[in-house]
Amino acid sequence: MFTKLSLKNFRAFKEASVELNKINLFFGPNNAGKSSLLSALNLVCQTVQSEDIDVDILLSGRFEDFGSYFDMVNGNDESKQITIGIEAELIIPRRSYVQSRHGGRLLKITEETRKGYLEIQIGYRKHRHEVRLLAAEVSIPEENLLIRTRRNQRGRHVIDLMKGFEDLSIDKLDQMIYVRSLIPSVLLGGLVSPRHAAYERLRTIREFATALRQQINKVEFIGPFRSNPQRLYSLTGESPSNVGKHGERALEIMMQDEKRKGKEKRKLMELVSDWLKEAQIAKGIYTVPMTDRYFEVIVKNFYTGEEENLTDIGFGCSQILPVLIAGFNVRESGVFIVQEPEIHLHPKAQAELGSVFKVLYKKGVQLIIETHSEHLMLRLQSYVARGDIKAKDVNVYYVDPAGKRKKKELTKIEIGEDGYFTKEWPKGFFPERLQEAKRLAGLSVTKG
Repeated sequence: MFTKLSLKNFRAFKEASVELNKINLFFGPNNAGKSSLLSALNLVCQTVQSEDIDVDILLSGRFEDFGSYFDMVNGNDESKQITIGIEAELIIPRRSYVQSRHGGRLLKITEETRKGYLEIQIGYRKHRHEVRLLAAEVSIPEENLLIRTRRNQRGRHVIDLMKGFEDLSIDKLDQMIYVRSLIPSVLLGGLVSPRHAAYERLRTIREFATALRQQINKVEFIGPFRSNPQRLYSLTGESPSNVGKHGERALEIMMQDEKRKGKEKRKLMELVSDWLKEAQIAKGIYTVPMTDRYFEVIVKNFYTGEEENLTDIGFGCSQILPVLIAGFNVRESGVFIVQEPEIHLHPKAQAELGSVFKVLYKKGVQLIIETHSEHLMLRLQSYVARGDIKAKDVNVYYVDPAGKRKKKELTKIEIGEDGYFTKEWPKGFFPERLQEAKRLAGLSVTKG
């Protein structure tokens, strides 16, 4: 999973660093800068996931459209360079051969956990209107290994800094190191003998780079603006792997899942129907093929049992469906980034979102959530108090747009094992709503 995110000169933040956990929630007023934190991850992830391996920085991709460098750099100062760092703790498979009882060789695969770091530096060439990857670094701090590349005048990535490889010349390393979709990696081949002292260290860097790429490929994101419901949906013939930033392919993913058999089927429709019923939004959902290419989405009214087209019911149902489908579709040990999942939901349904996130947490999915919902927060706190979620696995952050130094400030709010916060919230909407509740309770007592 991702364990840390660092930013410099990116969008709302001149500089920021945030520790990440299994469950991460970001609160704060509008325009506080919460989205900037998630967007930094999105920029890296959509570039790594791009089918164009030669792209430097993918400004408009499957997760977000970042506009221009002017829009993306802090203070709109194009002379500044952007730095994004991601620390990750990953399970690395190690392959080795052991001798069998009969004298042959058997492949043995073991797993070990390794923490490493990726840092990229982005700049802008104004005369060419070009956003460029200026430098990329991958490191394994515990083993004091680091390889940093920089882009030279010819546009090629060359070694800029190295640690732990002093027994190799820079020229030799330059032959082996390449950068593909942001991540530096190692091409071993026959360039270094397995007997060479540096071979295992190079292999360590390569294995981490490979595992990081695989982890990023398991990231799913859905933004706050979901597509409007349609009376008919079409099948493209593809099997989409992600729902799209607006959830536009979510229902196609659910429809395709219905066609699967056995262990391949993820039972998305069943999981979604169960949640809709629990949240008192609908008694269930199903699809009806209209032609070979088109299908209709039917929702059973929670109160009357009437069957209606998705476009003929409350807007909240169509807006939560992509979130549910995306979440349940995330692979084990994947990452789910979601902005404002509670949009257009009533308080009970907002709270029931906590049950979805608990299921994903148990499945091993890392959750990174931007939200305004105290109902969701309270449900997660109740799960912590009951022991369903470990307090040490939850990070809650408040983003203050104007902190003590009149700049954006991140405050971590600790949760105890009893589910209560260990300190008071900074100024914000939670305290205001709590005061409103107290005032209302006081009025009730006075009237009584």
